[in-house]
Amino acid sequence: MENGGKGGERKGADIEERLLDFAVRIGKVIDSLPETRLGRHIAKSLVTAKTNQLRSKIS
Repeated sequence: MENGGKGGERKGADIEERLLDFAVRIGKVIDSLPETRLGRHIAKSLVTAKTNQLRSKIS
């Protein structure tokens, strides 16, 4: 898929920074979840998804 002109190079160049920002935001969401069974389940799912995304970027 093409980026379609201006700004396309920038998106690829700052992917690591954007991924780190995303990870920080997800961490804040996880911290704000209630300590209930559902909150822990959602937190675990988000942590798994976040770490999988970071692993795929590193590989």
